[in-house]
Amino acid sequence: MKTIGTQVQFLRPDSRYCRRGEGAFLRLDSGAILNVYSAYPGPDWNDHAEAELAAQISDDGGKTWSPERTIIRRDPDAVNVMSVSLLPMQDGAAGLFYIQKYRREGRIVDRYLLRRSYDGGMTWGESSVCIPDTTYSIINNDRVVRLSDGRIAIPVSQCETDPDDPYRLSPGCVCLFLSDDDGRTFRQTQILRPPFINDEAGLQEPGVFEHADGTLRMWMRTALGFQFESFSHDGGETWTQPQPNFQFTSPCSPMQLKRAGAWTLAVFNPVPTPCAQFRPEGTFWKLAGRTPLVCAVSEDGGESFRQMFCLESDPDSDYCYPAVFPLEDGALISYYHSCGTRALLSGMKTVFVPYTELDALCHTVGA
Repeated sequence: MKTIGTQVQFLRPDSRYCRRGEGAFLRLDSGAILNVYSAYPGPDWNDHAEAELAAQISDDGGKTWSPERTIIRRDPDAVNVMSVSLLPMQDGAAGLFYIQKYRREGRIVDRYLLRRSYDGGMTWGESSVCIPDTTYSIINNDRVVRLSDGRIAIPVSQCETDPDDPYRLSPGCVCLFLSDDDGRTFRQTQILRPPFINDEAGLQEPGVFEHADGTLRMWMRTALGFQFESFSHDGGETWTQPQPNFQFTSPCSPMQLKRAGAWTLAVFNPVPTPCAQFRPEGTFWKLAGRTPLVCAVSEDGGESFRQMFCLESDPDSDYCYPAVFPLEDGALISYYHSCGTRALLSGMKTVFVPYTELDALCHTVGA
């Protein structure tokens, strides 16, 4: 499989942060690119460890980046902040969406927040609550989207944590939170429950993509060896029964799907070998890890993906939680890189994939 893309930045664990990643990009009014991501001061890199949000600016299309600076710290009574999405708001602000985690009677719960900046990301206003901290809400980085009619959609997987083990989750159910007033209020839509039994993961880490005809596709990771998907024909209000997409084989790992120029890119971890087997009691068990990381390419708006290229293939490292940012001449793709260690979530690597490279490769492969 052909490897594509050129590295533009690699933030490895260092004395300042033991983990960086799960970020997103935004084009500012000045033309510069803002990159915001989770940063963990350490020494613990797990999801419930102390974290803050850091930011960088690029003035040359993502080729070089400014020194990182802290822009958001957790509230004193919170566990951490993480899972960034960035979105231009209709009032001219830059919108910063993120999770703030809390511990309530031994359980971890998530509050999803929105802040606005009117000065190019230098300062951020007070936070407003998009989703209250009533449950454990899984919202990946680079997931908040604005639909063609102006509606904001937040894809969410909700579950409960075990008071005796906050990393043990109930099977996930997914839904959207929608806003028709530029993020001032949100409402929950139809809840999709797992269409299968005897599985501990359920439906997790959803994303949403709008096709040219207005159809919404929501994809979600599972522990069954494939990304599952569901479709909406009414702006995200109701959804079809989730079904596996057999093209997107996957361990229990996230995928990103986004339009970039004339292309639609799907970035995910395929399954190089069978990733699931039945236990005696009938439940599935994940075997494959988060390597390699590939980019599947669609030339028909995401209807089909006929070409697939490699971003990372070193079996001694893992890669996950990609963010995709389209530019005029290519796409920036950032993701976690385990840096050859057992710390799955540690470094953050960013690569640039020029459209000319995709065009040449797709025409060559398809010839």
